[in-house]
Amino acid sequence: MVDKMCFMAVYGSKTVLEAKVPPATRSAFHKLIVERHKTEGARDQFAAAWKAYLRANPTQEVDENAEDAALLAMMGADSDAEGGPAGGGGGADHAEATPPP
Repeated sequence: MVDKMCFMAVYGSKTVLEAKVPPATRSAFHKLIVERHKTEGARDQFAAAWKAYLRANPTQEVDENAEDAALLAMMGADSDAEGGPAGGGGGADHAEATPPP
């Protein structure tokens, strides 16, 4: 399933995949991956390889505050001129807004 998903994902949609990849090529790829994964012990080999990969590449602790700050910075919240996450001002550290003339 992962093989097929990776094969299809580069096209973005089923319509584009069907327009760009001939039916014979799609069918041949499907046959190849089905045959490859039907072999004796294929599932066990995959599970062992995946567990070995996870042991060799432990996940890193995620700093959620840093991710939030990066997201807000990307949205322009770090700009003093705009004030506030949505650029609407009104933050406690900003002077009271003056209505337009």
